[in-house]
Amino acid sequence: MNIESIQEDVAKEKKMKLRNIKGRVKWEPHQKNIVLKAFKKHIKNRIPPKKSECLKFLSENPKFSCDWIRIKTLVFNTYRDK
Repeated sequence: MNIESIQEDVAKEKKMKLRNIKGRVKWEPHQKNIVLKAFKKHIKNRIPPKKSECLKFLSENPKFSCDWIRIKTLVFNTYRDK
């Protein structure tokens, strides 16, 4: 282990941390309401939506530019908090 390899490792870790920070975006209130309305049965029954259900929602609502996992997480966290 020399100093250069340690410095490269530190630089890579910093880049990874910055990449993870950029990935998080807060839900807009109107977007959140649309998602919660669409999955209200899931929230009531305390069941997370499946991948296919989330992808169907995304195809019906093209203005959402998020991935299906983000929608599933929102629904899960909504009923988990109750």
